[in-house]
Amino acid sequence: MPEEVFHDTITLTQIEEKNPNEKKLYTFVDLFRTPNLRKWTVNIFFNWIVNTLVYYGISLNTSALSGNMYLNFALSGLVEIPAYLISILLLNKFGRRWPLCLLLLFGGVACIVAFFIPKHLGWMTTTLAMTGKFCITATFGIIYIFSAEIFPTVVRQIGIGMSSMSARVGGIAAPFVNLLGHHWAPMPYVIFGGASIAAGLLVLLLPETAGRKLPGTIDEGENFAKSKEEGIVDED
Repeated sequence: MPEEVFHDTITLTQIEEKNPNEKKLYTFVDLFRTPNLRKWTVNIFFNWIVNTLVYYGISLNTSALSGNMYLNFALSGLVEIPAYLISILLLNKFGRRWPLCLLLLFGGVACIVAFFIPKHLGWMTTTLAMTGKFCITATFGIIYIFSAEIFPTVVRQIGIGMSSMSARVGGIAAPFVNLLGHHWAPMPYVIFGGASIAAGLLVLLLPETAGRKLPGTIDEGENFAKSKEEGIVDED
């Protein structure tokens, strides 16, 4: 053991005593202190809620689709594999904002159209519902990356944690939205589609983060949309 460990003049809090003001404790309140970060935070929270609502809503509502419900449920899980793979390709090729926006819009339209298809074309209803599940699965993979890059380093963990917590609202609401199908069969998918389209349009208000230096402080995060500094990631 080094002799310094037993030295009487060195206290266990020496570092803290030398620099008492260097460390600042950040909380979730800091996500809402500045105008731009506040708008982006609310936008991201809403996007997480919609992603979870639609993802679990479609997954739990496969029994309402035409055909064998066991096969439909299996297909609902299988479409997630290519969805995640394609989301990786889209992230690398086109960035974060536009893939997220277009997938939410396309998936939302597919959900709304699905239950207005004539009953004798049940296979088409199932196909559109699976298309919606494919799109929302891909956006789920993208929103994790996008959110982590928008939140500044000092509040990144808090931001992702709060986003995940807000997403539980969508997970809680999904079964109750599905129950609305007892009153009007297309209602759940109209809600899923409408929410998805709204979230997709709101994504356009978020700054693109691909290939850019990520914000480290609250001030950098606040000015992130204005900054054009190139990123820390080597595109090659």
